[in-house]
Amino acid sequence: MGDAAFLILAKEPQTGLLLIASTFVVGLLSGMAVNAIHGEDFMRRGANGKEENKSKSKDMSMSQEQASEHGCRMLLSGSRWRGGIDGLWFVLLVPGSVGAVLYAFQVDVLSWQIWGVSAAIVFAFFAILCVVSWVLFSGPTGRETRERETQSVTWRSVIDDTNFVTTWVAAAFLTFDITIHVFALDLQSMFGAALIFLPLIAVLVGFVPGCGPQILVAATYIGGLIPFSALMGNAISNDGDALFPALALAPRAAVVATLYSALPALVISYTLLFFGY
Repeated sequence: MGDAAFLILAKEPQTGLLLIASTFVVGLLSGMAVNAIHGEDFMRRGANGKEENKSKSKDMSMSQEQASEHGCRMLLSGSRWRGGIDGLWFVLLVPGSVGAVLYAFQVDVLSWQIWGVSAAIVFAFFAILCVVSWVLFSGPTGRETRERETQSVTWRSVIDDTNFVTTWVAAAFLTFDITIHVFALDLQSMFGAALIFLPLIAVLVGFVPGCGPQILVAATYIGGLIPFSALMGNAISNDGDALFPALALAPRAAVVATLYSALPALVISYTLLFFGY
């Protein structure tokens, strides 16, 4: 499920574990079925020299287009104030982590005082710091896509990925709350009227590269606007950030794999919907 799993595990741990176990079984059985039908060398990268050359050429073109923006981010990353922001980030991480665990167990941590300041203000400042740090120092998917292929899990990668998830989660919930307030919409009734299409929509959203759209689906489920069947379909069909390097290095295989994932996603999600989930 990518980063969307963090949101589900934080809000509904049992649902998150069920999704992880279910998608593991579906992925295992689907992979075995594909191997049985096509063989283990089906669309293997490097089997077609032309395709590999085209992929390298495309990746080089993408690198040139993003060179300027990436250069600016690297300049900011090496500045002294990046170190100051990272240091403040880790200071706030301590109460933030403790508060998050307690909040998951229904403890009213927002009414507490941290260093003489309301915990709600401290957590809000931490969230704003995550968003600002993500905008200034990270790529659109957290760490830069090409860095993900070789970058080890370091303290900086932890910061970048946490900032990415925090930004998308905040954006998802704000989108729903503001939409409901401004337009006085009854989203639950609207989604209920289109119930039969919700698993299909969730599966199609899963085709979108990156974890941001998938976090949006997870937030929609937590808000009670879509059923569990739609969440399951999205969890099976989405590839998260892994789809970015796959499209750059082996585009045909990435597209075929994404389309293949739609079959079990649709079958299982509509089966769950039929039984009232």
